Amino acid sequence: RQRRIPTDGEKMSRFKDVRGFRLHAERGCTFWRFNIEVELQEKQQRIAYRINRGPCMAFWVPARAHAMNMMFHSCNGFSASVNPDDLSGPDPMWRDVLNNHQSQPFHVMIGGGDQIYNDSLAQKCELFDEWLDIRNPQQKHSAAFTAEMQDEMEEFYLGRYCMWFSRGLFALAASQIPMVNMYDDHDIFDGYGSYPDHYMKSPVFTGLGAVAFKYYMLFQQQTVLTETENT
Repeated sequence: RQRRIPTDGEKMSRFKDVRGFRLHAERGCTFWRFNIEVELQEKQQRIAYRINRGPCMAFWVPARAHAMNMMFHSCNGFSASVNPDDLSGPDPMWRDVLNNHQSQPFHVMIGGGDQIYNDSLAQKCELFDEWLDIRNPQQKHSAAFTAEMQDEMEEFYLGRYCMWFSRGLFALAASQIPMVNMYDDHDIFDGYGSYPDHYMKSPVFTGLGAVAFKYYMLFQQQTVLTETENT
């Protein structure tokens, strides 16, 4: 890296302080967003950044009038029936991504869905698990989505996202390669969207989808539901 990048922007006083604004706050966590604009040059550029004098990270932007070097991935996780240890977890794939990134930087990574697997919702959220066990169809489809159930789910999704985005090589890749992500069932719950209509329209499944979408927007799109194209 030292051979490739002989100059340091901070030492040359070529840096800019970017003020963050609070996007959302809940459960003792605050989401901040920093809007950054980079003018493209004749050559690709490595843009270094740090937050609150923390460790220095960096991402790359392509040269003007040149195509981006893109990386595509999907299904970054394992279903409940698979033991991740048998496959050494997700890190082997992300180690390969980061190794390639060192020699030929990726300008963007496109997530084709299932960026994280949240299938363990059924095991971790007792109230939802109890609802899944209801055998009477009429009782199941009319059961209320209670505030207690919502609270349990929000705690689960926030914890899952914080874990994925702060540990392992996926977190490292996410801090170095700008991302654009699609939305798929495992980001919510295994098979979500493909159940029968009466199941999907039930209060519990509708509430589940709304909770999962809120955290998808926060972590994977860096926005909130109230933001529109105008804002």
